[in-house]
Amino acid sequence: MARRAVKGSMPTSITKHARITEDARLASGASSRVLRRARKSFGFTLLEILVVLIILAVLISAVSVNLTTDSRQALREEAVRLAALITQAHDEAITTGRSLAWQTTDNGYRFLQRAPDRSWQPVADDPTLRARALPAGVSLAGVELPMRGAAAEPLIMLSPTGIHDPFRITLALGNLRVRVSSDGANAPIVEDSVQ
Repeated sequence: MARRAVKGSMPTSITKHARITEDARLASGASSRVLRRARKSFGFTLLEILVVLIILAVLISAVSVNLTTDSRQALREEAVRLAALITQAHDEAITTGRSLAWQTTDNGYRFLQRAPDRSWQPVADDPTLRARALPAGVSLAGVELPMRGAAAEPLIMLSPTGIHDPFRITLALGNLRVRVSSDGANAPIVEDSVQ
């Protein structure tokens, strides 16, 4: 049976064959040196391991800092929400021509509207002005109505005329305090770091 020659794989002269054999021997010697070197340096150096650990520590600390909520920020967000809701109710009172009011509850606050019998009833038909519970840890530390005195029920009336009694509502979270206040003619503002 005759063998077929593969094109280009057989040397045509002895000198060419010797050169290919010599190149193969040199290449195999070089690759064996690389393999021996690779076997000797298998693994990581202490410096490389420390660099990786430092990078991991920085990444983990950055993620954990972003995951925990800042108490001061959470309290401020609740104060901004309260100021926005009071502004919304104030605008609603002007637009509809009905008096509205803000009142504290056991765990938060609610908005009231005047019924035909002149009593205050909770707002039921507006999801924006629904009763709200304060977030965990946040409490109403005080409601001041300077025009009505300390004995007055903490009820902030929002008149359709656009004028209401001045007020100061203090929210607390631990030892942090934030105040939502209005002079009666302007929209409520949020004051940080109140003692």
